[in-house]
Amino acid sequence: MSFFKDLADTIALWCGYEPLTTKESIAKLKKEIEEYKDELANLRIENTGLKGSLNEVRKAEKESARNADVAVDWEGMRVRSVERLVDGNNNEKTVIGFIDHKGALSSNWCFYCTIEKHNQLVTEFKEYLKSLKVKE
Repeated sequence: MSFFKDLADTIALWCGYEPLTTKESIAKLKKEIEEYKDELANLRIENTGLKGSLNEVRKAEKESARNADVAVDWEGMRVRSVERLVDGNNNEKTVIGFIDHKGALSSNWCFYCTIEKHNQLVTEFKEYLKSLKVKE
């Protein structure tokens, strides 16, 4: 038994602690544990606040992106449709279908915007289609 006690005392000293043979050293360790518990509780509170702040920033960025202006080169993209769809996360998105440089009809440009921006794009697309008919 003495070997293991000596080993424990040596490890404690090596780690910067007094051997755990005295009531004072045990009390000191208990006090340190309580201090670490308090520090951990404070860090958890701080972390919760930071998560809330981060969520607010993300929400503001998302709203800013949703309200940003969009410019589409209807002819250059060879657009064929403007649609409003719902993604897998139940978020509404605008999908512009176009013919790619290889002639594929299935190419899409998806982005998230407000319904007002979407409707504006639909109006612009309809005007573009009317202009094509006038050229013919």
